[in-house]
Amino acid sequence: MLLSPLVIGEDVDDPEFMDNCWSRLVSRFEEVGFDGLTESERVYFLVQLADAEVNNGGFHAVCYNPTGEYGTRFVDAFRAIGATGKASLFDNLNSVFGADGLPEDFRVREAAHSALSKSESANIDELDTKYFDSDEQIDDLLRKWVESEEICL
Repeated sequence: MLLSPLVIGEDVDDPEFMDNCWSRLVSRFEEVGFDGLTESERVYFLVQLADAEVNNGGFHAVCYNPTGEYGTRFVDAFRAIGATGKASLFDNLNSVFGADGLPEDFRVREAAHSALSKSESANIDELDTKYFDSDEQIDDLLRKWVESEEICL
């Protein structure tokens, strides 16, 4: 555990605990970069980042924002926390961009996104609906992940 415990007695079920844990993880990310995080921290970081992006602007936002840099990594992160349905949606997003998935390089990704056909763009729009209709509760799954991996505990 590289993140030191928050405050003894804080409850992982308390939304404030999760907010504080996320803030501390972002600070750690800013200090050590993505590769400096533990595997467990990466999973938490990726799922939280992707979920926020989709909730903010849908799957198209993942494509044209810096978040897309991690696009191919989202699938395994969602699977790790047990959100296999949402993982498959990110897998579908990646497949729209070919065998290599969503390009990491922003300019390449932006150009590829701009070049999508209307049909491909509509397929991405459908992912939004499926994501929001999913019964997988990311907040609950992340809480379980943080507790089982002892992140911030």
